[in-house]
Amino acid sequence: MKSGSVDAVQAIEPFGTQMARSIGARVIADLTSGPTADFPIAHLGTTEKFAKENPRTVAAFQRAFVKAQAMAADRGTVEKTVPSYAKGIEAKVVSAMAIGTFPTTRDVNRIQRVADLMRRFGYVDEHIDVKRYVLSLPAS
Repeated sequence: MKSGSVDAVQAIEPFGTQMARSIGARVIADLTSGPTADFPIAHLGTTEKFAKENPRTVAAFQRAFVKAQAMAADRGTVEKTVPSYAKGIEAKVVSAMAIGTFPTTRDVNRIQRVADLMRRFGYVDEHIDVKRYVLSLPAS
């Protein structure tokens, strides 16, 4: 956009805020509203075989992930952390950026929305019941 070779881009944070501050870019469409509001943007998986053969490893990973989600949900932690690992992202950009949600509990209905939209837009041919694939979280 800065060079003028494109008129629009789809950018995740913190890059959207950085472009707004550095070149005056503006949001023309919020891709996290409507059918994708509170949409999970990432999932982690393992094979059923690995989960059955390594239940303690899977449980430890799940506990660590929940802890990381809680840390990410703390805006102060995010504002301190991002500039330390994202080269070129200044603290003032991080303090102004939109930060998504980082749930520490699992909502299978939110995950089901992903599968349902994949079906609706033809990425998969059949309905996927995500409950069949979701492991329960270990006790804290």
